[in-house]
Amino acid sequence: AGGFGEGAGAGPASGSGAGTGAAGTGTGGGGASSPIQQIPEDVKILHRLVKKPGETAQEYTHRLSMIGQATELITDLLSRSRYNKFLVEAMQNIYPEAKQIDFSTVTDIYIDYTASGIHKDCFELILKNEKGNMFTLSLAAAVKRAKNYKTGFEEGEEERQLQEKILGPKGIMPKLGVRFDYKENILSPAVPIQIEEFIYGETAGALHRKGALTDEMKYKIAVAWAESYKLAGNKGSGDFHLGNSIINKEGNAIIIDIGKVRQMDTTSFLEKLVFNFDAAAKNDNSFVFEAIRDVLGMDVLKKALRDINAGVANVYEAKYARLADNLSAYIRKQASQEAVSSS
Repeated sequence: AGGFGEGAGAGPASGSGAGTGAAGTGTGGGGASSPIQQIPEDVKILHRLVKKPGETAQEYTHRLSMIGQATELITDLLSRSRYNKFLVEAMQNIYPEAKQIDFSTVTDIYIDYTASGIHKDCFELILKNEKGNMFTLSLAAAVKRAKNYKTGFEEGEEERQLQEKILGPKGIMPKLGVRFDYKENILSPAVPIQIEEFIYGETAGALHRKGALTDEMKYKIAVAWAESYKLAGNKGSGDFHLGNSIINKEGNAIIIDIGKVRQMDTTSFLEKLVFNFDAAAKNDNSFVFEAIRDVLGMDVLKKALRDINAGVANVYEAKYARLADNLSAYIRKQASQEAVSSS
C-alpha cells in the first residue's frame, strides 16, 4: 500500500523502552537517536470486515472474533503513553522504512486478523495519515500469560538477544520489535508482551498434515535449526517441533519460536533433530544428515555414528539402532560418491 512519504522520521529506535514503575520497562533493537514518537491517542481504530475470497462462514466469524481481540489490545496500548511508544518502537525495529514515518500524523488504523497460535495473536495494521497515504505493517503480538507459564516467557534474556541480534537479522527467525511488561489495569498482574514480525506462510506441522511437506522443505527446516545451533554457540532449542517452523511465501524456512536454548553436544543435537522429525521423515533421515553436513560438517556425522553405536551397545533401543543404521548407510554413500568423483 506504499509508504507515507513524509520527510520527518523518528530516527533509529532506542534500545530501551520508555516507562518504568508498575508496568516495567521494554527492550528492543536499534541504536539511540531521536525520542520515540507516539501515535495520537484519538486515532480512529477501524476493522477490515469484508469477507475474503474463498473464506468460509466459520473462518469469517473466527476472524471477526480475533479482530475484536486484537482491537482491545491495540486500543489499550495506544491509550497509554509508555505502551504507545513501545508499539511505535516495535514497528521501527521491524520495518526500517517505518523510521521515515511521522507517527504523529496518523489518523486511522485499520486492523485485520491474519493468524493466531497458542500464545500469539497475529494481525495486520494499515496506518493512514492526514494526507491519505497508507502504510501496511504485519505484527505478531506474543502474550505469555500466567495460566501458560509460571513466570512470563519460557525463553529469557539470552534467547531475546539471540533473536534480536543474530537470528532475526539473518532471516532465521522473525525480526524482534520490542518486549515489555503489560498490565491491563492497576490490579492485574504484569504479563510480558513480545511484538515481532509476522511471517506469512504455513507451519511445517500444517504442511505435514496436508501431505504437502516436501523433502526440500524438510531440508531447509533442518538447515535453519542447525544454523541456529551453530550461531548460538552449540546451544540447541528445548522446544523444537514441527509447529515451531514455518515455510514462508518465498519458500524459505523460518523458526517462529525457539524456546529455551541450552548447551548441547553435536550428537545430542542431531538425535533431537532426527527424533522430532520422525513423523515427517518416514524412516528417511537423509535430509537431516545433509543439513548437518552442510552446516556443521561431515566430521560431526562421523562422531555421531561412533557415539550412537557406543550407546546402542550398552543400552539397546530400537530407535537408536535404526538411527545408527541410517547414518552409517548415509556416510558410506557419501564416501562412495566422493571416491567416484575423485577418480
